Amino acid sequence: MEVLERAIERIKRGLQMAIDVQDERIVEELRITLVALEEKKEKESKQKPIRVKKAKEHQEKAGYKHRCPNCNCAVGYIERKKLYEECCQYCATCGQRLDWSENA
Repeated sequence: MEVLERAIERIKRGLQMAIDVQDERIVEELRITLVALEEKKEKESKQKPIRVKKAKEHQEKAGYKHRCPNCNCAVGYIERKKLYEECCQYCATCGQRLDWSENA
């Protein structure tokens, strides 16, 4: 995560320099890059899956009992009546890193 934070800071400094010299093309490129890096940083920060009270029928049959805090898609699965949610470190839909501690 440290590398990502340093990259974000460098982009912010570069963005300020581009604003100072009024180079709109560089400003726009740096803004796009900054947004992408900040989104990546957010997804790499572990977030706890949200426990659902009642899943959709097809999700319930598959054993899903949690959803992604970022995109709301079902995460985790059941195999032979045993819960294996911890194996899903990331949401398969959006890539959000998941924190399963205290969720078993």
